[in-house]
Amino acid sequence: MFTLKHVNIEEAKDFLSQYYSSLLEKRWQFTIAVENDIGIVGVMAIGTPASKSFDDGQTLEVIRYAVSNNIKSKKVKKILFNAAIQSVKYMGYERLILWAIPGEPMDLYKKYKKG
Repeated sequence: MFTLKHVNIEEAKDFLSQYYSSLLEKRWQFTIAVENDIGIVGVMAIGTPASKSFDDGQTLEVIRYAVSNNIKSKKVKKILFNAAIQSVKYMGYERLILWAIPGEPMDLYKKYKKG
């Protein structure tokens, strides 16, 4: 069973550094994790957009996410994306940018615009 967990920046860095050489920490706003009985199995970092044209104070972007290789990643990714969308909405932002990875099914991504 998977559960959401808030993680601090150090825990997130420890997990994400296994998958990324650069963590873009200056842009980080918050992180979300998913855990199961063996520990953290997925982490998502949300922060300010890289593109200045999107950095309007009303938009955040998923800047890094990773899921352990030894679990069903599609379910964990859905949990992370849904939690990010709900968190951004709750915090009063109007948009969350989710970049699609080539070859990944688009059903993992939801479009969120406050309306």
